[in-house]
Amino acid sequence: MMHGPLLTAASVDLDKNLSLLGGYGFSLPNSDTFPEIDLGGGNTLRGANANNKLRFEFGPHAQENLILVDPESACTGRVMILGSKNLVILRGSYNGRQPIELHMFSNHGVFFFGLNATSNTATFEISGDNRSIIVGEDCMFSAHIDVMTDDRHAIVDGLTGEHINRPESILFEPHCWIGLHATVLKGVTAGFGSVIASRSLVTTLVPEMTVVGGAPARILRKNALWVRHHTPNPSAIEEVRRSYEVFRASRQA
Repeated sequence: MMHGPLLTAASVDLDKNLSLLGGYGFSLPNSDTFPEIDLGGGNTLRGANANNKLRFEFGPHAQENLILVDPESACTGRVMILGSKNLVILRGSYNGRQPIELHMFSNHGVFFFGLNATSNTATFEISGDNRSIIVGEDCMFSAHIDVMTDDRHAIVDGLTGEHINRPESILFEPHCWIGLHATVLKGVTAGFGSVIASRSLVTTLVPEMTVVGGAPARILRKNALWVRHHTPNPSAIEEVRRSYEVFRASRQA
């Protein structure tokens, strides 16, 4: 488990997904060796270089945010932070260009984009204090995808005033494929190896090794796995199977 000034035992108690960081499928960079840049307001960037082509924007009250970017990462795009004491960890693929858009509106949030994860334009929005979006290794995001921990506007009980649609964290376990124009909403966990079809609206759990589609999304096929090759080959299929077995064993340990 990763601990530090922005990721503590208390924050893990509030968001159990954070306990995955540093484990199999969610490896962390060795940020102790990263160069550090002061972005003002106590906001710090570690590890990025000119090749990343990332743009960072902070709101007037944003303070003490930490951004870790793997120096070899091909992530590009914009990181906009309006809150304070948030943690961003960007790894991704080391090849090509991986455009992402990240908006963090609240405090003590965490965004993690795992090693070898790829994107062809995905927008991630984290609202609500102590909420996160965790993307495991080797996930593949197609284009024009929206992932949001919040519905952007509150719904309350008309009699009691209770907040009904509170923000919830989102987890993509390793090796998920998210199709073109898909939308993933608050509280979703996408299991290892799952496939979310194009234009799907996902509001509930996506079991591992399943294909889901539709609005709202439903299970279309079970016991399915995918590979990045256009034509599957035995070695690629076996590699995914081995990775799945190791991941499951790591979760049970």
